[in-house]
Amino acid sequence: RNSGAMAAELSREEADETLAMLMHLAAGFEDDDHPLQAIKCYEAIAQSKDKLNVLPLPEAEARVRLSNLLLKYTDNVHRAKTHLETTQLLMRGVHGYEEIKCATFSGLSKCYRLYGDDLKKQQMDAVNGGLDLARVTAKKKPKDDTWVKYQYHFLLERAGIHMRQGGFKDVTATLDEGAALATKNDDARMRCVFALAEFQRALGQRLRGRGAG
Repeated sequence: RNSGAMAAELSREEADETLAMLMHLAAGFEDDDHPLQAIKCYEAIAQSKDKLNVLPLPEAEARVRLSNLLLKYTDNVHRAKTHLETTQLLMRGVHGYEEIKCATFSGLSKCYRLYGDDLKKQQMDAVNGGLDLARVTAKKKPKDDTWVKYQYHFLLERAGIHMRQGGFKDVTATLDEGAALATKNDDARMRCVFALAEFQRALGQRLRGRGAG
């Protein structure tokens, strides 16, 4: 084994240790409610990905966590959106890891909503992509309720998009779908959530002078 190969191995080992340390620090800062410090750690991973030779999956995980913190604790929607769009590129062609992919769709939906009507098509695409993935994964993993929860989430997001566009029939159809899913899963709390959302739809339709609904 030549010295060049050994140096490359040492470099890979050091890079892995640095990445693990940054991820551990970031998670610790999140647990201790120090979001800005966690943001700095995740940003360091994203900015040093070439130097650290970060693999796609750890980088994607770091970017998703980073975007969530940016959306929750800062007003830098553009930066969050950029990280999530990069995550989509990283995960393209990667089999599995549905939770990272659904979290990416969810984050992008929020970013596009915050941008307003200019990106409403992109938001609907993100919501539909997440909903389709959650449905497929729920069939593969019927005992994991994560995917039912994601379906609830994306159905409520879709109903919200239709509501803002004044598509009241589409709102009702989407909420009915959510209520049926909640009934199927014997989820009384989510049945109430969808019923309340339907009441808000009827009230909003009346206030806009579009009938009682």
